Amino acid sequence: MYSLFIITRNRPSILKNTIEEIFNQTLPPQSILIVDNSDDDATQLMYEQANDSRLQYHRVGYNSGPAGGAKIGMEILFEQGYEWVVWGDDDDPPQFKDVIEKLFSIIPQININTIGVIGAVGTKLNLRNGLTIRIPDKDLNGLIEVDNVSGGMFPLISKNVYRKKIFSDPNLFFSFEDLDFCLAVKRAKLKIIVSKDEIYRHRFLFSRLGIKKKYKVKSKNSLWREYYSTRNIIYILLRKEKAYGAAIYITIRTIFKIFYLFRYGLKYGKLNFYYLFKGLCDGYRNRMGMTILPITKK
Repeated sequence: MYSLFIITRNRPSILKNTIEEIFNQTLPPQSILIVDNSDDDATQLMYEQANDSRLQYHRVGYNSGPAGGAKIGMEILFEQGYEWVVWGDDDDPPQFKDVIEKLFSIIPQININTIGVIGAVGTKLNLRNGLTIRIPDKDLNGLIEVDNVSGGMFPLISKNVYRKKIFSDPNLFFSFEDLDFCLAVKRAKLKIIVSKDEIYRHRFLFSRLGIKKKYKVKSKNSLWREYYSTRNIIYILLRKEKAYGAAIYITIRTIFKIFYLFRYGLKYGKLNFYYLFKGLCDGYRNRMGMTILPITKK
């Protein structure tokens, strides 16, 4: 019925657990494709030792990032003839046993010819300021069209997307690759649908009902992520969406954040300044790909 790809890099034990959780779904995939960005052989060894005919393995040979890995995964599985492909991450196992079954239950309720992506949790994007819009708790029932399926929320991708040659953009490397992909789906006049009931269920699980979005101070080892997030949102708004006002708004917010975060110490502020300012500059001058070495999350 469908297949699923998982992008991974140097985390075979985490990957193994996620694969087990996915195969324990009430509607498991026919196969799981491992898209391996690793620079060692540990993940390939784990795959070989599993000796499971339901697993496929593709060694990228370099770190293509989540963005490049997603493009590879989509191309391989759609070319194998699957009508539906799920985008997975190695460290994001499903939170419920029936997550994917719930996604497939949405299909009979919609026009299959106009659908691009179905997801468990999603958000909208305000193209006037470049910020995501959280759907209010009081509105969480039925189906809703969104602009993005949140990261790790198992986007179920229709072959309609493949027919229009829409893939994740490898130039992004890391961060907002899911948003960029979903916006490309929207530009192709295909819909992105989520169930408000699923959003509610996930918010309840993580105790996120009734809260407002707040900025969390990142650790020093996570600030490299801020570089890619800043660079990529500027790139997306300018080059893809032509939302010039939103790009300017994000730039102003970022400059404010650069100076505001000096309150956490000079050393922290200088490191934050480096990543955010470089992110702004590279986003505007279209300097893409892996430009800063990621720090692997253990």
